[in-house]
Amino acid sequence: MSSKRPPTSPIFNMNKKEKFNPHETSKDKIIKVEFDTINGKPYFGQISEEELLFVWISVFKKPRELLFGIKSTKSLTRNVRATFKLTASVKLQEEFPNEHFSYENFLDDGQVEKVTGRILGYKKKAEIGQITKITITTNFGVEPPGILNWLQRYGTVSAKYNFVQNPETGVFTDVFETEICLNRHIPEYLPMYGQKVSVEYPGIEKVCNRCYTPGHMRRECGNSPREWIKFVIDFIKEENIPSELIGSWENAIERYHNANK
Repeated sequence: MSSKRPPTSPIFNMNKKEKFNPHETSKDKIIKVEFDTINGKPYFGQISEEELLFVWISVFKKPRELLFGIKSTKSLTRNVRATFKLTASVKLQEEFPNEHFSYENFLDDGQVEKVTGRILGYKKKAEIGQITKITITTNFGVEPPGILNWLQRYGTVSAKYNFVQNPETGVFTDVFETEICLNRHIPEYLPMYGQKVSVEYPGIEKVCNRCYTPGHMRRECGNSPREWIKFVIDFIKEENIPSELIGSWENAIERYHNANK
């Protein structure tokens, strides 16, 4: 195998947002893993389909026939992730004794790669009163003070925070990271200062991005579509959000009301 990893296409189009039970996966569900480093250096490339099969067979000790499909996703802001879709149920706590894994890959030129990673399903759900790492994707629309103003509504935020830096270019991305001690759980989407930002932390309640209700994903949605601006209106009312935190959404709300009198 060449040391240069060509990008590959997914075998199957699997939903990245599918719900994940940390203890057991049933048939047609997925196991997600993240590759942390290769030879001690953060890895931002792409894992080939052959390498994913190698991990499944050699590291997880599972037969090829147990897999329905696999894919790898490339990211410039975090380590590469891969998805395994199953044809039978797997009990993670019994089958995989810990969240971390490593293996050595022998390349065509005789070199040896040591690859480390972790099974993402082992993330423990953040509890109220617990400090947890939180990620906010802002689309370059919100500055740190504004993000902190929002997060302080849900808990005590760490004094350490920053946007994630692309290690290859040194350019800061639109992904903001910090830690928070939760007083209450945070919704997956927030209307910050005229931006639709997404929130991620272990155990956050996922919502359908078609009707914005929890309990299912978009492809399973049987509800009527709900416009984002209608979600914002309801959310602001339910959460009693002051106008200074929503920014230009106020203008969008006024236009919506005028159009739907």
